[in-house]
Amino acid sequence: MRTSDNAKAPLLFITKIMPQAEMTGGHLYPYSILSYLSTVGFDVNVLLLENWTVHGLIPFISETREGVPFRFLFPKYYRFGRWLWHPSGILCNLRIKLSKYLKFIRPTKSLEGSQWWAEISQNELELVRAAARSKKWKVVISYPSCSSPALDLFNYEVHKVVMAMDAFHTNSDPLFSAMTYEKEQELLAKGETIIAINEKEAAIFRNMLPDKQVVCARTAYSPHFSSSPPKPGRLLFLGSNYQPNISGASWFIKQVGPLLEKLAPGHFSLNLVGDCGDHLRNEDHGFRVCIKGRVADLEKEYRDAEIVIAPIFAGSGVSAKVVEAIAYGKSVVATSMGARGLEDLIGKPILLADNPQDFAAKLMELSFDGLRRGQLEAAARETTLQRLSPEASYRNLAAILSGHARG
Repeated sequence: MRTSDNAKAPLLFITKIMPQAEMTGGHLYPYSILSYLSTVGFDVNVLLLENWTVHGLIPFISETREGVPFRFLFPKYYRFGRWLWHPSGILCNLRIKLSKYLKFIRPTKSLEGSQWWAEISQNELELVRAAARSKKWKVVISYPSCSSPALDLFNYEVHKVVMAMDAFHTNSDPLFSAMTYEKEQELLAKGETIIAINEKEAAIFRNMLPDKQVVCARTAYSPHFSSSPPKPGRLLFLGSNYQPNISGASWFIKQVGPLLEKLAPGHFSLNLVGDCGDHLRNEDHGFRVCIKGRVADLEKEYRDAEIVIAPIFAGSGVSAKVVEAIAYGKSVVATSMGARGLEDLIGKPILLADNPQDFAAKLMELSFDGLRRGQLEAAARETTLQRLSPEASYRNLAAILSGHARG
C-alpha cells in the first residue's frame, strides 16, 4: 500500500557503498531493499559516507537522482537554488582551475575512495551526528556491519538495524583478515535487528547473538525473460575486478576451456563481461574467448547466452551474479562457492561442478540436451516469479520495520 510522503516513517540508511541499480552485489543489494521500503510506508534517506563528500571536496551536489526513489543527505552542504554547495568544495575546484594558469597555486591533494570494509572514522561519525539531529528518525540502518558504531549516536526511540553484507569472519578474502568472530559479534550487537543476505548466514548470526532479531532478506530481482533462442555453445561469465572473479575466470579458461574444445571442437565460446576480463587479455585462452568489458546492453548478453557459468572459489554471502542469471531465466553451472547461499536451488536452475572434468561434463550435457536445459530454465523462471521478487524477498523485513516504526 502506497502512502503519501508526509505519512511515511522517516528511515535513515548509513553506508559507505553507493546503492545503485546499475551495479551488482554490494551496490544492488541495498538499492533493491531501499527501493522496496520506499513503496511500503518509509521515507528513505541515504547518508553516503564517501571520502569526497565527507571532506566536502565536491563543490555542488544534488540530493535526488532521476529514477531513484530515495533521497541523499549531505549534512555539511548548504542549499542554494536547486543544488547543495560546500565551501571547501568550491575552494578546491577553484584551486584546480587556477593551478592551470598560476604555477604557485597547487591543487588540493586528491583523495582515494572510501574503504568500505574499514570501521567508521571520526570524520564520518561527525556527519552521522549531524544527520541524527536533522530529523526525528523512526528507523536507522547501517551498512555494512563495519558502519554499525554510528548506531550509538541514536537514542532509544529509534529502531537500530545492522544490514550485514555477509558473515565477514567466515570470508577468506585478505581484506577481512582482521574481522574475527568476536569483532563481528561486537559490531552486529549494536543493532536490535540484523539483516542477513541468506538463510545460512542468518543461522550464523542467530547462534552468535540469540537475543537479537535476525531476518533473512535475499537480493531481489525482477524477471527479465526472453523468448529469443540463444547462440549455441555461448557461455557467459560476469564479474568485476574482484580477485575471486579474476581467479575463477582464469581457472575456467585454463582448466575447463581446453576440455570443452577437445570434446566439442569449435562449439563453445565464452563472453567475459565486466572488468575481470581486463586481467586476462594476455593469457593463453585455448578456446574462443571474447573479452567484452563493460557493456551497454546487458540484456543482449543474457539473451545470447546458452548457459551462464560461475566458477568461483572464494567469497561469502549470496552470489549475486547467479541470482541475476536465474532472473534472466538461464541455467547455471557453478562451483559450490559460486552457488553459495543458493544451496536449495542446486539441481533446479543450478548444476554444481567443482573440478574441470565435472564442469565440462555439465556444460556438454546442457548444451547438447535441449530438453534438460529447458527444464532448468523453466525452474529458473518459476524461482524468479515465486521467490526472487521484491515482495517475496522483503515482505518480512518490511513488516518488522513497520511494526517498530509504528511503535
